[in-house]
Amino acid sequence: MYKSRTFKGSYTVEASFIITITMLVIFAIIFFTFYLHDRLVTHNTCYEYILNCSNLKELNSEAIEENIQESVYKKTFIIKNFSSYISSDNNKITISYTLDFNIPIAGINEYLKNNILSSSYKIEFKNIYKSSFIRKSKVAKDLFKKE
Repeated sequence: MYKSRTFKGSYTVEASFIITITMLVIFAIIFFTFYLHDRLVTHNTCYEYILNCSNLKELNSEAIEENIQESVYKKTFIIKNFSSYISSDNNKITISYTLDFNIPIAGINEYLKNNILSSSYKIEFKNIYKSSFIRKSKVAKDLFKKE
């Protein structure tokens, strides 16, 4: 009639640790997915604006920077700050942009004060003239039709 009470409740304690770790891993995967999404969307948005600006005679960089910023904020989830700088040389357009990401858990952003999730990127694009772009796109279209 001796009952062992040493193991009573151990499953609850072990389950609480397992569920906590599982939830942290799931949150990390979801956050990493949002992080990658926002980086790719920002890069592609900047590249799209460079392609559109490559055929302009005059480059109004302030208006383009505002359009890029508005477009990026509409398409992204966790970007806190986005800043860009556009410069144009004789035959090249350059966009430099900086991203700050927001971690959506209270207290984590204050703990990471040195902005580990802040990054800077630079895209350079050589001007393409309309005639050469049309010619190259037709060649690429013909290549894909053959396959």
